[in-house]
This record gives sequence, C-alpha cells and structure tokens, in this order.
Amino acid sequence: SSRPRFSTAASAATCGKIGRPMNTAALTKKNHTGGIFYTCYEDLRAEAAWTVHIREVVDEWIKKGEDVTLFIPKTYPFTRPPRCRIVCVPTIDIRFIREYLYLFLLPLYVLGHGIKRRPRAVYSREMALMSGVALACALLGIPLIMEINGSMLLEHAMGGTSRVKIIILRALQHFNLRVVKHLVFVNAELVDMFQKTYRLKDKSIHVVTNGVNTELFSPKDRTTAIEGLGLNPHTQYITFVGSFYPHSHTPLIIHAA
Repeated sequence: SSRPRFSTAASAATCGKIGRPMNTAALTKKNHTGGIFYTCYEDLRAEAAWTVHIREVVDEWIKKGEDVTLFIPKTYPFTRPPRCRIVCVPTIDIRFIREYLYLFLLPLYVLGHGIKRRPRAVYSREMALMSGVALACALLGIPLIMEINGSMLLEHAMGGTSRVKIIILRALQHFNLRVVKHLVFVNAELVDMFQKTYRLKDKSIHVVTNGVNTELFSPKDRTTAIEGLGLNPHTQYITFVGSFYPHSHTPLIIHAA
C-alpha cells in the first residue's frame, strides 16, 4: 500500500486521500467563505504540548490568510491565547460533567456561529463524542475534519483508566470514525494502528507531521553546544524528545542507545 506524503501543519485544513491533496472548497458551497472553525477540548491554562500545538496551528493558518474561529471550554481559558477569534463554550468544572456538557453545547455554538459566518470547514481535535459536531456540519453543508494526535484508548489505559470506561471510549471512538469522513493523523504509524483496529474505509486520510520551530531548534556547532551545556566533550549523548507511546517512536531511543 502507498505511504502518506508529509506536509506542513498549515495544510491540515485542506487534507485529502493519502498522497493526494484535497481542496475543501470542492466539498463546500461557494457561499461558504467564513474561514475555518477549530474545535477542541483541552485544559489550555498551562503551557503544554497541546496548547503550543493549537496555537501554532492557528498562527500558521493566519499567516496563510485564513480567518480562524477557535471554540474552547470556558472553564479552560488560554494563558497565552492565539491571534484569532475565540468562542468560549460554557461548562461546569465538575468531574464527569464538564466534558460532556461541553460536547452537548458545542454543536449548538458551531451551528449558531456557522449560520452567521459560513465557514469552509470545521477542523476538530479528536474528542470523546463527535456526532453532535458532525450533525452541525451536515446542517451547514460543510466538511468536518478530525485531527488524531495519538491513541486515546492507549493513553487512557496507560493512565490507569478503568476497563469499563475504556470499553465505552472504544465504542465512542468507533462511532466517531463512522460519522467523520476526513481524518488528519500526525504520523503514519497512527494511520497503521487505526487501520488495523477500525479498518478505515471510504475515508479521506492525510498525514500532517508535527512541525518544529526552526528559530528555536536548528543544528548548532557540536563543540559550542556541549560547552554551553557544561557536558563532557568526550562522552556521546542521546536525547529523545517525545512521549512514551508506541507511535512516538519510543523504541528508537532504546535501539539508538
């Protein structure tokens, strides 16, 4: 089978079949000109991988001239918000209630703002239940694109989530993959994992790898770098940047060592 081609984060709003870019304008009516709606459910109060990821994606879209509206939980406001229009969906900061109240209200906010702004597409990070947003998109006549950053089931299992909840999450994820037709994965390994688990058919799949800020991270002179860090210049060092999930190439650091 053919492997995905890799592209930049800014192309995520126009994803296509593996190895073949797709313009979302071809899927939407000509009067949908209100840019991109971006939805997520994360705790955005701290600087973490997901907050940086969301802000960088928004900034890249804006650099390309997109009009972006970001929908987030009111409970979890950004400490450093991205440079875009932000819609805070109300919820209650009570365990077992906050997420599902947000997922219940989010489609109503997407639909209301969508009628007014007529977006080209809704781009969403994977959430527990996507059917409401999918219905709102169907009513608006626009595509829903879901970004998959990891294995939700594996992450919950490694975090000690009960077996019953994992079974429920598996059922919800299976349903999500039935109602969402356009999928963006952050690496090809995740595509393989989901293909084996869910046998994705008739899906528009694209791989968009996580980017690197080359102003902060770029090759430096080895001697200067070692001296600056106070390390032994005669010792070989191996550094791994990532999480301890299989799709993050954790075995690579073991083999390299």
